[in-house]
Amino acid sequence: MVAVDPAVSTNATSDFTAITVAGLGFDGEFYVLHSEHLKTSPSVWATRALDLFDQYQADKIIAEKNNGGDMVEHTIRTVRRNAPVKTIHASRGKKVRAEPVAALYEQGKVHHVGIHRDLEDEMVVFPTASEHDDLVDSLVYALTELNPTATGSGELLTFSRFTR
Repeated sequence: MVAVDPAVSTNATSDFTAITVAGLGFDGEFYVLHSEHLKTSPSVWATRALDLFDQYQADKIIAEKNNGGDMVEHTIRTVRRNAPVKTIHASRGKKVRAEPVAALYEQGKVHHVGIHRDLEDEMVVFPTASEHDDLVDSLVYALTELNPTATGSGELLTFSRFTR
């Protein structure tokens, strides 16, 4: 799964576009394989997402469309017409969306393959310093799509037990 939290502009104060690659292992565990953020044009981040899709032999690209609407899917399909893209509208708050994923971390079911310093830096301060949480968003989208039956407990969890 390649997940994209796209930015719609590239000026100095713009958010980053975050891309995370994650997979579900045969053992039922979740693996974070790649994470990065870029401040670049939509065509460049779309190309990068598709390059990662090919590199990791992913099944799907999932992308948030809150800020870009139909532009997000259109941009990816402009680069590759038949790309398997699913767009989502993030309707619940960030903390609520992250709760089931944080629970997977609490249960020791998510593993980082390699070092993902920028993602990990965001995770250890989430949700209190959520001004720059694009990588956490893309992580949450990827792991939620891989584990669609995950539901929250009603208790707001954080990534506080995440360790490097």
